[in-house]
Amino acid sequence: MTVTEVKGLLNESSTTYDDFYETLIPELEAYAREYTNDEDLPFTTAVKLFVAKACEWLGRDIISGVKEEALGDYRVAYAETQIGTGTFPKDVLAYLNIHRRVRWG
Repeated sequence: MTVTEVKGLLNESSTTYDDFYETLIPELEAYAREYTNDEDLPFTTAVKLFVAKACEWLGRDIISGVKEEALGDYRVAYAETQIGTGTFPKDVLAYLNIHRRVRWG
């Protein structure tokens, strides 16, 4: 999958995060193969949507780093990301669930 495909699915035209997407796409493709237990995972529309939505979800917190901000008595809360925990929101993983294979002991 390419950066252009991800940006097209996200309806994004800015080039600001191209390097971030370029780095993340192969990792998300590997994650999809592992999650579905399918090394020959076909990159259907659902899988491509997973990669795009996962880029968007990870980028939302990582790129900005700010989760909440206030002006009165200035206050800021930084986002806690789930990188390394192997978890994504259910609506993002839903794109891969149709491809999941059973794992045998």
